[in-house]
Amino acid sequence: MSRPVLVGSALAILPLLHASSAHAWCRTTTDPTTPATPNDCITTGEPLYWATRCQSFSLDAQGGGGLDFATVRSAVTASFDTWNAVTCGSAPVFSVVETAVTVDCQNAEYSSTDGNSNTIAFISDFGARMYPDAIAVTIVWHNQNTGQIYDADMMINEAYGPFAQCSGACLPNETKFDLQNTVTHEAGHFLGLAHSGVTNSTMFYSATPGETSKRTLAADDIAGLCDAYGDAVSRIPVLSREDETALATRFRSENDLDAARQLVLSHLRFV
Repeated sequence: MSRPVLVGSALAILPLLHASSAHAWCRTTTDPTTPATPNDCITTGEPLYWATRCQSFSLDAQGGGGLDFATVRSAVTASFDTWNAVTCGSAPVFSVVETAVTVDCQNAEYSSTDGNSNTIAFISDFGARMYPDAIAVTIVWHNQNTGQIYDADMMINEAYGPFAQCSGACLPNETKFDLQNTVTHEAGHFLGLAHSGVTNSTMFYSATPGETSKRTLAADDIAGLCDAYGDAVSRIPVLSREDETALATRFRSENDLDAARQLVLSHLRFV
């Protein structure tokens, strides 16, 4: 069974908690408990993760945020490229790229029987649908037993537009929220990370107009991603001959794509 979990970037109207109570990186889990404060980390339940480390996102064709579509695309791509550049050891651990085509979708949705896209869209009635005080929210659809992520949709609050896409640092008196700053934070949620209490981290829970610091990952953010995916290969199970035969039979007789995925991953473990 699958269910969504909503994780978002809150505004900087929240009070900062004392440094001694701040936690480091945190992973989103299957536990549906809402943190008492944005600074709390829920550690019960299974951590969320993508089973494969190559994923894609699709931009809603309508764009938004008061920016032209090319600027939106550039900001979103740069945001994911920041996470794509992370290495744990000697090799990159994750890759998220844009699909070849855009989508016409302003909804967060997942189908277990049909095709899906990890949609990024600006939402004009965001406050009526979700948390009105959030700049953006990422809805992560996952298996409630294992934590495996099936789909992630990023909804950006049009009410906080127009957004800026500053060239380098924003001007000191900038009153707009920087889009790349926002999406880089949300991309961490896309990958399965929750909020961090480390104030200089990308996954810190609040943002201010003109802020661009979240464009650059802190050591805390990198540690969180490496915890989730740095040893992912070693966690792939080794199949017995009987298991492989059973999965192959399921794939041939039932066109079971999950069985095929398990077979492929098991063999990639030794590549």
